[in-house]
Amino acid sequence: MAAEIVFPHGYVILDACCVINLHESEKMSDILASLQAFVAVTDYVYQEEILPPEEGGASKLLPLVESGLLTVTVLESEDEMIAFVNFAAVMDDGEASSSAIAVSRGWAIATDDQKAIRFLEQNVSGVKIVTTLDLVKHWVDREHPPAEAVRMALENIRNRARYIPHARHPLFRWWNTHISDGADAHPS
Repeated sequence: MAAEIVFPHGYVILDACCVINLHESEKMSDILASLQAFVAVTDYVYQEEILPPEEGGASKLLPLVESGLLTVTVLESEDEMIAFVNFAAVMDDGEASSSAIAVSRGWAIATDDQKAIRFLEQNVSGVKIVTTLDLVKHWVDREHPPAEAVRMALENIRNRARYIPHARHPLFRWWNTHISDGADAHPS
């Protein structure tokens, strides 16, 4: 069995791109439950970024919030506010608010935004960064869903969320072996 993700202090905050990808997988509740962690999203991401209001917006995630699988959190301290302002100078507000909370509270952050990942890796020590594929693979390794369910989840992420990992993503080969027509994946 593959190594499970260990989240610092048992917490992970999802950025908008991961929320959208997981939601579109149609397996978000299963994936979040498999994490065995406190999973949060910032109020900004929840209200402003995850899904267009004309498509139901954040209300589509309400069952996850009501079940306790997903918690909406806010910037609470002056340190978080200062970090948010500093991060917002180099990334969008969703990534900035998620990053500020992750850094300030010592949580992991789940994001697929390459600019945010690069910035955090180069400027913040000790922050654990995971991606959509890390979370999906964790679910697969832990819960052993049927191959067809994995393929459908990944195809939904690709087709509905329009996410395809870069060829340099550590799980790119894993993605290709589990998606029905991995030959369509771009090599960038």
